[in-house]
Amino acid sequence: MAAGTFLTALPHFFQGQYVYETTLSHIPEENTTESILPCLANTSHLVINDQSTVASKAACLQTVGILGPVFGFMFGFFCAKIYVDIGSVDLESISINHKDSRWVGAWWLGFLVSGFLMLLAGIPFWFLPNTLAKQCKSPSKKKQKEDIQAKNSSDTPEEEQEQGSFLPEDNTEEDAPQPVTMAAMAKGSINLPAVAVGVIVGGLVMKRFKLSVLGAARLSIISSFLSFCLLLIQYFLQCDNSEVAGLTMTYQGATEVSYQQESLLSQCNMGRSCSLKHWDPVCARNGITYASPCLAGCQTSTGIGKEMEFHNCTCMQELKVGLMAPPTNMSAILGQCPRKSDCDRMFKFYMAVSVLGAFVSACGGTSGYIVLLRSIHPDLKSLALGMHTLIDRTLGGIPPPIYFGALVDRTCLKWGLKRCGGQGACRLYDSYAFRITFLGLVYCLYGLANMLWVVLYLQLSKRQKKLELRSQAKATALEANGNNNPNAMVSIFKNKDDLDRDSESTI
Repeated sequence: MAAGTFLTALPHFFQGQYVYETTLSHIPEENTTESILPCLANTSHLVINDQSTVASKAACLQTVGILGPVFGFMFGFFCAKIYVDIGSVDLESISINHKDSRWVGAWWLGFLVSGFLMLLAGIPFWFLPNTLAKQCKSPSKKKQKEDIQAKNSSDTPEEEQEQGSFLPEDNTEEDAPQPVTMAAMAKGSINLPAVAVGVIVGGLVMKRFKLSVLGAARLSIISSFLSFCLLLIQYFLQCDNSEVAGLTMTYQGATEVSYQQESLLSQCNMGRSCSLKHWDPVCARNGITYASPCLAGCQTSTGIGKEMEFHNCTCMQELKVGLMAPPTNMSAILGQCPRKSDCDRMFKFYMAVSVLGAFVSACGGTSGYIVLLRSIHPDLKSLALGMHTLIDRTLGGIPPPIYFGALVDRTCLKWGLKRCGGQGACRLYDSYAFRITFLGLVYCLYGLANMLWVVLYLQLSKRQKKLELRSQAKATALEANGNNNPNAMVSIFKNKDDLDRDSESTI
């Protein structure tokens, strides 16, 4: 595993430095800006695809293992704020920060650290003996029969012995309207602890009320339904689109979403031969973002790197007084304008609902796994668990990124540019369309899962009724045989053993 993580980080040291997409080439002597295109002349202003990696899953009995993902998300938050080529480039020359969509964090650093920790964790295994002590032989059938005759039928449900190994459902939710680093930090430090607490609470409920398989199914259904209701609330927690001229609003200030790149052109920048493919946003004094200094109509610039400022931006004069007042200062700074202040308040509500939903969903994780174990014959448990893991990894891990990504890509307003042309990563999404598309698909899948839970519960109820009728019939037959035949004790115990085996797979 350590070797695998080292190999995953290896491409960083061979692919060369990352050069983010930009249309600017600052020349201090002339104090002007010029537009350049990739693959023309000998320029390094190219773009590569964004790279990201994220992962998180926790197990049941090893609830303490939730600390691993927590620290993993927190360390990922730390690495995401570090520039990808730290140590090999002058950070003062970088004109973007971690809030920019073109930013690529030090993704490789996490793999190196985790690989080193795996090596340390593997050291104790070298001191284990070559062979382990043999287990004690299982008691003979005669001894088992004597034990059965010596004890009454079991009064303690078997759930209490097997509460320990289950996997809580992972609830995937909409990206928060915050920088990726902040979203990862919030999910790792708040959501995952809520999942851990939910796992423990679900186990305590199972133990306290000694739930049967039907009770465990009811608990899972209730937990799933409540978490689905909390997920519905997220639909109403939204932030407005970023105000970007030509994409989410017109140059005159009217709200209008456009998926056409030609809408980036206006009278103020029509004759400047600006590139429509690049994304190098600048923020005007009035809070409006322009796709590039050229499309903002800026004439001059001062400063270098992150301190660069553009002046005489003529497109700001097109704002109509009735819609939005033109700024008195026709200047802009590098970077996209921040969202409105109410978006931060909405993010807090979103995180509160998300944490509560994660807790409620995790409460049904224990009971859900118990239902899985008790719904199959004991001889088929190993095969069933293997098939469950295989189906969960294949159907739940491979197709979703494909169809989720395909649908989410339809809501992109501005695409980045690959090296020497071609569509790159999305730089700006339509928040409204993104929310409807993403949550709509989640609602459909969640609703289908709840329907399957109801079908499973009905099947378990029918099976339980059949077993109860069979148990009553056998008990009546055993009582009749005991009264008529004094020598029927051995047959009675044999039938009781058969009854226990029949009910063992469904209790």
